[in-house]
Amino acid sequence: MKRVALITAPMWIAAVMLFFADIKPVPTPDEGPVLPAGVPQDPSSRAAWLEAEIKRARAAAAASERKAAALEEAMKRGPGPMEVALDNLPAQHALAAVAAAA
Repeated sequence: MKRVALITAPMWIAAVMLFFADIKPVPTPDEGPVLPAGVPQDPSSRAAWLEAEIKRARAAAAASERKAAALEEAMKRGPGPMEVALDNLPAQHALAAVAAAA
């Protein structure tokens, strides 16, 4: 019996925690769709807001694509003189430890 109590103790602890968690049902909207904060209620202004959000998202995507293209170009050029100098050092283990500590 002690073994069963020991094995099922986590289950009983979880059950008690759920019982006292004060879980409430999801509220249902009384009228119309529930919109996120900042979204206008009027359909015409909501369309303008959505167009502005789309423009903002497209600008962010274009900036991300430019950053990715710049990184790809940097990777194609190969290592710089500092990387080459560090790679040519015979014992990099101490240097790696210093870099990891910094």
